[in-house]
Amino acid sequence: MDQGGIDSRHIMKVSGLSSETSLKSYSHNKNASKKREISSVLSKSLICTIADISRKVLFLVEKMCILSLSKS
Repeated sequence: MDQGGIDSRHIMKVSGLSSETSLKSYSHNKNASKKREISSVLSKSLICTIADISRKVLFLVEKMCILSLSKS
């Protein structure tokens, strides 16, 4: 609700929280969780990209070796 733009006092009333400090601790946990989720997605994407680059480099190295051997 906090990320949806709902005023803190309304969130506190509905949730039964008695202080904004309590509310902030929940918001912080949610933000940390979202950051971990984003980090995980980016990490997986980076790993795929590195693997793809590695395959391309290996292909090019093999091709260079074949060309080098054929010239000998």
